[in-house]
Amino acid sequence: MRFFTLLIVFSFVIYLRCPAQTTGFGCLVNNQVYTVSLGTGYPYGVPAGSRKIYKNPGSSYSINYNGYSATKPNNENYICGVVNYYTSPVSRQEMTILSYDCVTEATLGGAVTGDGAYVRYSINNPSFCASTPVPIENQTWLFLFMIIVGTVSLTFFRKRIIFKNV
Repeated sequence: MRFFTLLIVFSFVIYLRCPAQTTGFGCLVNNQVYTVSLGTGYPYGVPAGSRKIYKNPGSSYSINYNGYSATKPNNENYICGVVNYYTSPVSRQEMTILSYDCVTEATLGGAVTGDGAYVRYSINNPSFCASTPVPIENQTWLFLFMIIVGTVSLTFFRKRIIFKNV
């Protein structure tokens, strides 16, 4: 009984973690948004003050500043998997600069590899990224399967317990 309960809970967690639109915070340095935070500190060689520190090299997203494409619908050059930030022909600003107090380092306390802007970003807008699975559309079968398995196993175990006591 516990096994099936854990299986259902585990499947539901997987269901919720399916790839879709992603948002988060990072450090924008040289047209890359670094996303692995090392914490905050007082990096050597940077003007006084606490800074948010991100790992470089580490997980990062590049920026698409070019919004024009003659071959795509509405002439819009939206690219999935990167941060799109442009104003022409339409505005797509998937990045907001929050402050200018972050740096990148290979390790916490190491040499500073870049000084940048602390940003909030998003990627894979489901309106444009058809290949990006949206959980409610592409993983419903898994969720329904787990509900059916849980219901059948619960019924089986209840009958078994009832007949065991007779």
